[in-house]
Amino acid sequence: MFDQAFAIKLALSFLAGTAIAAITLYSAQRFGPKTGGLIAGLPSTTAVGLFFIGYTQTPEAAATASTIVPAAVGGSLVFVMAYVTLCEKKNYIHSLLAATMIWFAIALPLTILKIENLYFSSPIFITAWIVAVKYLKSFDGAAETSERIKQSKEQTISRSLFAGCVILFAVYASNALGPLWGGVFAAFPALFFSMFIVLGKSYGCDYTTTLAKNTPLGLFSVAPYVWGVHYFYPAYGIFTGTALAYVLAFIAAAIIYKLSAGFIKKKRS
Repeated sequence: MFDQAFAIKLALSFLAGTAIAAITLYSAQRFGPKTGGLIAGLPSTTAVGLFFIGYTQTPEAAATASTIVPAAVGGSLVFVMAYVTLCEKKNYIHSLLAATMIWFAIALPLTILKIENLYFSSPIFITAWIVAVKYLKSFDGAAETSERIKQSKEQTISRSLFAGCVILFAVYASNALGPLWGGVFAAFPALFFSMFIVLGKSYGCDYTTTLAKNTPLGLFSVAPYVWGVHYFYPAYGIFTGTALAYVLAFIAAAIIYKLSAGFIKKKRS
């Protein structure tokens, strides 16, 4: 039976996801690959996905969906590392497809095994984050540039629509298959996928690596955001819970960015 109310909520999730993706991509475009990598890693499509899982179902369903997100985002870090590594040897399309397959190979078993524990999921993310930070730093040959990312309006729109479709599918999967499936698809690296297409085609691997090296800084904030969703959604609802979760995320992002900037300054001196 057709559920008109659910269909409307799905449409809203698509529109919201597309809008957030467009804002994120535009911001990354304006500030260049270094800051762009940080911005791309901040909770955006994942946050929208979890919000609409809570909106279409219950705050408790979103809290359940959040339990698998840290591990799936750890898979996103592997996605970034795989793409950067493969892009030096293959063309960007083959590298992107291979990295996507690797992400699914990591994320889907976590869902099938029903990982519903943040205390298990979060260490997976932390381990992947530490490995990614150290591994991506090894690409010293990457072009260090502050040149702005240039993409047409058509490219921005098409990439944003793709991210919106991912969020729509995550919300639908949560309703049809269960919250864990929604959580894992909400954590799909849709923005990285979109940006790597643009960067790989227009700039090549070196420029992409400059952006990729900074993605762990932004992704670090996803973990506290998800913990906020897990505890604040059931207690305060999806609107107040989202605001409080973003407070945690931005605090974490500010701390890690400051520590990173201090480390770089110390290293140069």
